[in-house]
Amino acid sequence: MLTLRQDAQAIIDRALADAMPDSAVRRALEHFHRPSGRLVLIAAGKAAWQMAKAAYDVLGKDVSCGAVITKYDHVKGAIGTLELFEAGHPVPDENSYRATARALELVSGLTENDTVLFLLSGGGSALFESPLIPAEEMADVTKQLLACGADIVEMNTLRKRLSAVKGGRFAERCLPAKVFSIVLSDILGADFCVDIGMRMSVNPSIDPAVTDQVSVFTGKCTVQYGTFMLRSNNLQSRQVVSHDHYVFCRTFGKTLFDMT
Repeated sequence: MLTLRQDAQAIIDRALADAMPDSAVRRALEHFHRPSGRLVLIAAGKAAWQMAKAAYDVLGKDVSCGAVITKYDHVKGAIGTLELFEAGHPVPDENSYRATARALELVSGLTENDTVLFLLSGGGSALFESPLIPAEEMADVTKQLLACGADIVEMNTLRKRLSAVKGGRFAERCLPAKVFSIVLSDILGADFCVDIGMRMSVNPSIDPAVTDQVSVFTGKCTVQYGTFMLRSNNLQSRQVVSHDHYVFCRTFGKTLFDMT
């Protein structure tokens, strides 16, 4: 008969094993139907290599091509014919943009008979990026968000409006192919479209109203998509800092974002 300590250890070991990326991907793929056309595998995040390895072990030669984008020093070896990339995290860098550009090339020109298997994990919002603003500005925005203490929800509420792949835009680039997504998050109760910054459905809520979503601002905040203009009411300080693509506000005597 096992002791109470042994029972507890067995429960912990089983929980950890089931939470590993490999196990999660294999379970999710039980619901996956192989396409009649091409199968493109795209993986992004700190667990991208493990997720891609598990998927490739299951699907094997059914995978036509693919790209794996993960953090530096996280690639553990070749995975079939998949292209492997290491890039910057938590701040995106040129390797992030180069790897994402390659992923976009791989999903271009697909047909309705094709499927994109999209494997996403924590860190994907930095590693999988194609900015709509100059690359150095995107990196600077990320650094300032981190410096002012913004959490991941606040960061991605803003960053997805500056990105060509966040907020459902990657899914749009895959059309008319189907997208089957497996998402792992280390955030309890995660809303994947903001916590990881990626929404897998097409035509997402790039809603001009983000009232009460960005808690680093007080009052009512709105973002006007297209010009990236942020307006704020009821601020203790109403000084506004203008920039080419967006406007950020200072409040409580603290500079939240200063792009000048």
